[in-house]
Parts: sequence; C-alpha cells; structure tokens
Amino acid sequence: MGGAKACYIKVNNNNNYDLAVLGNSHSLMYAPVIAESYRKSILVVPLNGCTPTISMNLNTLCRKQFEQNLQAVKNDPKIKAVVIGTTWGHRKMIDSTEVEKDISHADFNESLLQTISALRQSNKEVYLIGPIATPNTNIPAELSTSLRFGKNIDHIEQKQSHKIFAKDFQKDIDFWKLKMGDHFITTYEDLCDNDFCYFRRNGETYFADEGHLSQTGA
Repeated sequence: MGGAKACYIKVNNNNNYDLAVLGNSHSLMYAPVIAESYRKSILVVPLNGCTPTISMNLNTLCRKQFEQNLQAVKNDPKIKAVVIGTTWGHRKMIDSTEVEKDISHADFNESLLQTISALRQSNKEVYLIGPIATPNTNIPAELSTSLRFGKNIDHIEQKQSHKIFAKDFQKDIDFWKLKMGDHFITTYEDLCDNDFCYFRRNGETYFADEGHLSQTGA
C-alpha cells in the first residue's frame, strides 16, 4: 500500500477490517492495544521515520511516500475509521518545494490538520493520538546493564515534571481538543498525574527505548 507495506493485526483469525492505524512507529506501538480494545482485526499502514503529513515532512521521500499511503487509505472503501499516531516536536522539515525550513508546533499542527481533513472528506472517521512525555535515555537498556553488573538503578530516569511536558505540548493539546473533541486521544493522561509524567514505576517500565512505549506502557 503506497510507500510501505500494510499489514493486518488479526483478531479471531479474521481478515475483515474497517479501521486503519496510520502514521509512523509511534502509531505502531499502539496498534496491538487498539486491536485488542476494538476486538476486531485492523489494518496497519506504517511509514517509520516519517510523519503523517503531506505539505511538509522529514524528507522528500517521506512526503511522497506518505502521500501515496494517504491516497490508498482514502480510496479503500472498507476503511470507515482511521487512528493517526505520530512523533511530535520536530524543528526542521522539508516543504512541498523541497526546501528545508524551521517549523513551529503550529506549522506542524496545520500540516497534520490537512491530513485529517483529507480523510474526513473521504468520509472516514478520524482519531488522533496526542503527544506523550518521553525519556532522555534508553531506559530498558540502562536497566538491564545496571542489573547485569549489580549497579544501583536509582539514578536511571523514572519521571519528568508535568510542567516540562505542559511547556512543550499544552498548546498543541489545547489546539487538538478544540479541533477534534473526543476524537483526540489523550494517552498522556494515563502516564501522568498532576505532578509528574512517569517513565517507569512500581517495578514496571513504560518505554521500550527512549521514545517508544513498551507493551505495558501502551
């Protein structure tokens, strides 16, 4: 499908689907949980290392390949709903004239909104998974190394101040809540409380590396 191979997550050994998960590896990390919660097979359309945007993307190939994927999803009559997952906070992207430029959060949001609008015009119901706080280190790798050599693990990052997360993303969250209402999925709320966003807690690690949620985290 388009610039990448689509795949099924089968539920009850059934290939029938009416929901697609679209985006990059940050959509893939949620896909098994979405299928389990939805209790039906889903179609996954990944494009790792890119963003689900057309007017700008991380490089020219990403932009062209995602345009192919978007068209394929739009044109698939089986797909009634789409869940989009992406990385957030990019500072430089390539625009449609192949020029790299500095971008703001608002620029990225507007580009992402174009993708959502295109899907809605094809009569797809669209959901967007919001940003989450991410650690500055590969926590599982550090934990396993420390445990292997009998080192204390208290120094390994466990949480981040909620104020830091809010400073980075609160404007984005407010924007998308206004644009999408309950179709904006605020996953950060399950990983944060009023004071902190947690990367590991109560003996469980919520991240598989420095950016992607583990199965427990998802």
